[in-house]
Amino acid sequence: SAVAAGRVVTIPGSAISLNEWHGTGYITRNPNTGEGTYIISNGYAGGGTSSSPAPGALGFLARRYAAIALGKPAREVLLNSGIFNYWLPFAMDEYVTFHIALMLMARGYIPRFENTFSKATFLNLVNRQDNAIIYYSGHGAKPGNGYDASLIPGYLPNGDPDYVYPNDIHANARVVFLNACHSATGNFSTAFGSGNELFLGWDKAIYPTVSTYFGYEWWKFMALGSTASFAASAAELGSGFFTSDEVFPAQPKIKISNPNFRLW
Repeated sequence: SAVAAGRVVTIPGSAISLNEWHGTGYITRNPNTGEGTYIISNGYAGGGTSSSPAPGALGFLARRYAAIALGKPAREVLLNSGIFNYWLPFAMDEYVTFHIALMLMARGYIPRFENTFSKATFLNLVNRQDNAIIYYSGHGAKPGNGYDASLIPGYLPNGDPDYVYPNDIHANARVVFLNACHSATGNFSTAFGSGNELFLGWDKAIYPTVSTYFGYEWWKFMALGSTASFAASAAELGSGFFTSDEVFPAQPKIKISNPNFRLW
């Protein structure tokens, strides 16, 4: 209505989060007189400020959610296989994702943690519009059926992979980390809605223990306020668990859509 009345309206490109406030604002200006009106959502006005996160339960109620999805290990990994090395990555996955959930909870996000052993349970978890963060640790693949890449949270009764494709995603998360092989080779980087500010994924295959430990270290540095690129470099160099060639070779295996992004 302001535009129809001949005013010039300036709006931000996306919503803004500051402390416990999340919203937007806009300016309407009369081009003839210079008179302007500054509108801020949620009843704020000039001279006011947003509140710091509340320390107790009420502060948690003002927060958004972090979906932590842990996929099933490959169906050939059987309990009676006797091969300990096959079970080690999955046990480490559970340990690491639990601690990532604690890191995010300490910053005011409410974790939704689920062993998503099928496409249905995975999508039920990540396709909720109030998830601000999505972290998936599990299998990914390039099935070669016309799609660039897929995730494999579980397996069908006949043993075939239960594929999740980019066009199955209808989320709108601020941060997405798909800790799965080939998760950055397709369209997943653009599948998480207009609110997505940072996407991370693996461009190629990666050894699961390496990628899981990298994910833990990356979230640890992000929780301290690092940029996405610094956190990745620090995770690579500081862990002593893997070499730079495994994570950042000449053709990097991991892709970061917004290297300068900070979580807080």
